[in-house]
Amino acid sequence: MFIVNVKPKVLKLIRGKENPIKIKFRFLCNFAKENPATGQIDTNSGIFSNKPLIVSESTNLSELYNTLTEQFLKSIENFQNQSSGWQFHEVESFSINIDPYTPTSGSSYIPLPKFLADKKAIINVINKDDNECFKWAVTSAVYPQKGHPERLNTRMRENSKKFN
Repeated sequence: MFIVNVKPKVLKLIRGKENPIKIKFRFLCNFAKENPATGQIDTNSGIFSNKPLIVSESTNLSELYNTLTEQFLKSIENFQNQSSGWQFHEVESFSINIDPYTPTSGSSYIPLPKFLADKKAIINVINKDDNECFKWAVTSAVYPQKGHPERLNTRMRENSKKFN
């Protein structure tokens, strides 16, 4: 019931955030079991959370919510099946961690640290006028140049056009 009741509120909250974001659900649950020696009911708490997932504009939020809650229910089931005797009682609290997500992207030239540059084992193409370092790294690996492999020249630009 809890999962069904909070779904509209959770989806509204997520929709109100600017994408892309990382999202993580955290459930604090109470469990109970009867103590065979005393007949009293013992209680305990458990925290269940998922790994952060990335939400973008193309993410189907309803499917995402269903996936995360199914993972939660499966975790509860696995916990109860470990012969512990604990039975799910209630969700005490539910929190959502939402953080901005900044994917790593290519950039412009960054000089190598001296200890790496001195090894002469890394080709670090000098591309100060664009943000296509990955393209130049791949091009320099597939079409190596004999002299000054770090220089971005006409030949390297032509060779890069061979890639899709």
